[in-house]
Amino acid sequence: MPLNRWFVIIILFAGLIACESDHRPSAPLGERAALENLANAYETVSEQLPVSPSGLTPQGKLKFVQAVFEQAGYDFTATAQSLAQTSPENVSRYHLDMMELVLLPNQGLSDQAMEDLYNAPQLASIKAIKTLYAR
Repeated sequence: MPLNRWFVIIILFAGLIACESDHRPSAPLGERAALENLANAYETVSEQLPVSPSGLTPQGKLKFVQAVFEQAGYDFTATAQSLAQTSPENVSRYHLDMMELVLLPNQGLSDQAMEDLYNAPQLASIKAIKTLYAR
């Protein structure tokens, strides 16, 4: 095999490994320690903002919440998907607190604005969480 093919294969393999190592898990649902970790991350990230998180645009709020999850070592989208799959009888106070953080970016938004804000998997999860949260 020519040297340039090996180079391409090595580069692709290195990229694949980098993508795998960057994957963050869902925040553990129903665990106080996870919420405390997110609360600490919330404070850390909000200290870097020029305004309070509530003063941000919906897109700014989404980026803020994603940064909070990243700072805490979790993935926002994976957590939203996990929350969306929670059965109503398993929802605890800790689940509700997590839902409140996940739903922060879309407070007061119309359905159309939510569609503009989230990608398709996120939007499906957010809609399911809103239904669960409304119970």
